[in-house]
Amino acid sequence: MRSEHGTIEGDLRLPESLQLHGFVTGAVTVPGNTTLVLHGLVGKHLVVERGGEAIIHGMVNGDVSNDGGVVSVYGMINGAVHNQSGTTVLYPKAVVKGAVVGNVTRLEG
Repeated sequence: MRSEHGTIEGDLRLPESLQLHGFVTGAVTVPGNTTLVLHGLVGKHLVVERGGEAIIHGMVNGDVSNDGGVVSVYGMINGAVHNQSGTTVLYPKAVVKGAVVGNVTRLEG
């Protein structure tokens, strides 16, 4: 898994699994067979496609959409969380400022 600590300008479609400690100014798409471990910030939306995985410890300024992957939220989502299909889990300290739509599991701590 590659690790990134700087700023990535614009939108990003992951070409490989990534541990992000930095900042993406645009939207991020996580395709199948890739994983995003987010400790930093996504400036816009995050989309997880079928077979992809996102582990969010940091912050997403827009919405998070799960279109058939696995999404684990420990951090903050300033938009909504949409679970179209797949598995989405909100852990006890997760903060979602927008709506939570679809079959989302909320774990109590």
